[in-house]
Amino acid sequence: MNEKTVTSEILSVLGAMELFRGKDRDELTEWLGPAPFEGGAECEPIMIGAGQRIIEQESFGNSFYILIRGTVAVTLMPEGRLLATLTPGNFFGEMTLISGLPRSANVTAVTPCCLIEVPRRAFELWMRKPGAFRDTMDRVYIERGLANHLMMIPELAAIEPQLLRDVVKKARLRIYSKDETIVQEGDDGDSLFLIRDGYVRVVKNMAGGERRTVAYLKDGAYFGESALLRAERRSASVFAMGKVEVIQVMKEDFFALVNRNERIADHLVRIDQKRQEAEQASAGSTTRLGFVGEVVERGLVKATSALVIHLNACTRCGNCVDACAELHDGISRLTRHGMLFEAPSRAPQSAPEPFLVATSCMHCLDPECMIGCPTGAITRDVNGEVVIQDSCIGCGNCARRCPYGNISMADALPQAELEKQRTGTPTIGGYLKFWRTPENEPMMHEIEKNNQKAVVQRIAVKCDLCRDYNYNHGCVHNCPYSAIERTDAETFLDALRSGQ
Repeated sequence: MNEKTVTSEILSVLGAMELFRGKDRDELTEWLGPAPFEGGAECEPIMIGAGQRIIEQESFGNSFYILIRGTVAVTLMPEGRLLATLTPGNFFGEMTLISGLPRSANVTAVTPCCLIEVPRRAFELWMRKPGAFRDTMDRVYIERGLANHLMMIPELAAIEPQLLRDVVKKARLRIYSKDETIVQEGDDGDSLFLIRDGYVRVVKNMAGGERRTVAYLKDGAYFGESALLRAERRSASVFAMGKVEVIQVMKEDFFALVNRNERIADHLVRIDQKRQEAEQASAGSTTRLGFVGEVVERGLVKATSALVIHLNACTRCGNCVDACAELHDGISRLTRHGMLFEAPSRAPQSAPEPFLVATSCMHCLDPECMIGCPTGAITRDVNGEVVIQDSCIGCGNCARRCPYGNISMADALPQAELEKQRTGTPTIGGYLKFWRTPENEPMMHEIEKNNQKAVVQRIAVKCDLCRDYNYNHGCVHNCPYSAIERTDAETFLDALRSGQ
C-alpha cells in the first residue's frame, strides 16, 4: 500500500482498535506501506464479494486479515456450525501464523467486505516489538485457541455457547518443554487436559518397579478425565515429547460441563474403557510404542512429506540423487544421509525393517526455517508445502534454523553455466562444489543496507517436491527398485498401528 491507498476509513478503523493503541496515523501509514526492499511483502487492501470464502478450513496461509468494512462469518465444518460473526475492527487468521497449524475454521463474507491482508513478514515484525499489538495478539491467541479447541469437540456441541465462554475464561493454556512433567502418577486429580498441539508420553509404574510407556497422545486427544470420573489419584504420569500446548480445565469447570449434558460423561467413560483395553493389549510388547516414541522424539512426526528410503530394497545406485540434480540445474535437493530407523515388522516373527529418512525437506507442520526470513521468501502454500520464492537474497537464515540440515546454500549460477549443466556436464561431481554450509554465512546486519536490489550471489535450495514437473517426484520415479517414497509420518504410523 502507499499513502494514496491508505484511506481515512482504513486509518479510522485501525486507530479505534486495541491492537494499535497508541499509534498515530503516520505510524499506521508506514506499517501499511511498501516493504524495505524489492520482492518483500506488504499489506494490501482487498475487496471480497458476499458469499466468497476468505479462509478455507484445514488449509495453510501466510496472512492475517483486518476487517475494514462488511461482515464475515466464522464456521466449522462439516456441519457448518456458526462460531462467530465479525464486524469492522475485528481481525482473523493470526492463529496459523503464530502456531504454524492449519486454519481451524472457514471464514466467509456475509456482505461485501473490504479487508487489509497483512503478510507474515509484516506480522512478525510487529510481533517482535513490545506494545499493544503483541500484547493483544498473545491474549487473543489464548482466548481463541481455547474456544476453538473446545468447540471442535463433538460432545460439547450441545452445550450453551455462554457456558463454553465461561469455561474459556477460566481455562488455562499451558506450554511445556520437552521431557517436562505435565501429570505425575499418584497426584490428586484436579483437572482435565486437552492437547492443543504436540505429543505426550503416558508412563505407568508396573509391578517390580518397572516404568513402562503405555501410550502416546497427540493434538486433539485429552487425558486426566479418569481420575475425575472415578475420584481417584492419577494412575499414570504424562510427559511432553517436545513443545506441547495443553488446555487445563479445572475440576469444578469440568463437572459444570458434565452436569449440563450426560452424553459427555458417557462418552468419556467409553473412551476410558477403550484406553484401558488398549493398555492391556500392549502390556506384553513395547516394540511399537518404542518406535513411535523415537519417531516423535526425533521430529519426524511433524513431517508432511518425508523422503523415506527402504534400505532392504535400496541398492545404493544413486539414481534418486542423479534425477534430482538433472531436474534442478545440477544442484540436487537430497543426499542419502539422514535419520536411520528400524520399524517393527508387520509380519509375525520377521526382523525389523531398516529405513532412512533422507536429508531432504520434510515440509514440516511447524517449519522453523520460516522464522525470521527478512524478505518473506520462504513461505508455505495453502497445501502446506514450504517453498522458497525468487525474493531470496541468500542470507542463510533458513538454513541455520532448519533443525534437520535440509536446506543448504548454493551459488546462484550464471545462465551460461546453467545451460552447461543442462547439456551434459556430469552432475554428481558437478553439483557438490556449489554446496555451502550455513555456519559461516553473514547475518542480516552484515548485508549492505543501501543495496535495495540485491545482487544475489547465493540462494537457499531445498526440495520443492518437483512442483515444476506436476509433482512427479524425480527421485521416486527414477528408482528402479521402488525403494524410495514420499510419505507423511501420520500415514506411516497409522498403517503401523493397524498392522497393514
